[in-house]
Amino acid sequence: MAEYNFQHLLSTFLNDKISLTSGEKISVKRHIEQRTQVYNFYRHKFSPTQVHNLREEEFHHFLTPSGNKSWTNLQRACKEGTSEMEKLKRGLLHLQKEEFPVGVRLNDVSRGGKLYVKGFGRNLTTGLLHIFDSKKYGVWNSRSHKVLKHLDRLPYISSNFGEREELAGT
Repeated sequence: MAEYNFQHLLSTFLNDKISLTSGEKISVKRHIEQRTQVYNFYRHKFSPTQVHNLREEEFHHFLTPSGNKSWTNLQRACKEGTSEMEKLKRGLLHLQKEEFPVGVRLNDVSRGGKLYVKGFGRNLTTGLLHIFDSKKYGVWNSRSHKVLKHLDRLPYISSNFGEREELAGT
């Protein structure tokens, strides 16, 4: 078996070029830097002390690939959430309330929940949790679902959205 130098492999990976949705090619390292800057910006913008200043166009920009540097399909279904900005702001605040279990928070802002926000499905809500704390929360979307299924690591899938995400380790 060949011996690999992990540092060399990591360095090669970070310098590899990737194509963005805009067609631009940048290094993986630069893409990670851009995503980190965006995450920090929106973590601040959506924070409990700042969310009251959030404007509709700012949230729309977050939903675009150029705005969030991560996801390509958020703007299709989630743009309608800004039709009721006060509800959206309350939903953002509620998702950050760590005193409640993550499953409860997700259920509360999702369809049928007491703080339901239009467009707040699994992609957006888990993406927001990931923005709030990327070390603690992952994103549950079709890509992560496919990868876990391929690796035979797909967790039990409950019909209860919040319970499902909690069990999946979001």
